[in-house]
Amino acid sequence: MRLSAAAAIGVAVGIAIGGATTQRWGSELATVWPVVQSTGILPAIVGLFGVYLAVELAFGRYKRERLWERKLQALADVTAAISALWRLNDLWLQDHEDEHRPAASAEEERARRFRESEWKLREVAAVARALWIDGVPEVLSAVEASFDAAASVAEYGDVTEAYELQSKVFSEALAQLAEIGRLHVQARSAR
Repeated sequence: MRLSAAAAIGVAVGIAIGGATTQRWGSELATVWPVVQSTGILPAIVGLFGVYLAVELAFGRYKRERLWERKLQALADVTAAISALWRLNDLWLQDHEDEHRPAASAEEERARRFRESEWKLREVAAVARALWIDGVPEVLSAVEASFDAAASVAEYGDVTEAYELQSKVFSEALAQLAEIGRLHVQARSAR
């Protein structure tokens, strides 16, 4: 349906241009105009213009849909990375509160997974920032700041406080991301 509307617009523009040039150039075009009409070149030009316009409209829509999909995927990736960090942080917090010392290999595995999740978050955060998803840069800045704050608190203060600080930041970030995602999907479905 969009293609036929674009073709109709192309035809109307072609006719308007043809009529305007006839009035503007008058006698010069009057000698050429019968040749253009008799050869059938005008319908071909108007048809090509209509096809061009239709392709532009369709391609523009495709690009908008593709961008929306990329934004949604970036939002999902950021949410998954923060969720993984939150789960690992809560495991450490629980172990610390229970005064449970996991085996060294399990502790190393958790630390490795936490570092991987943090790097994954930084990787997808760059993409999310580049795509300009409203509200996400602020959430990411708060999460990234919590890494430094928690490290500082753990170094000079209580480790439990550091875990609780990060757990709170991760929990709030996930709630904000869920709301951003909901609004993003609602805005898209309203179109």
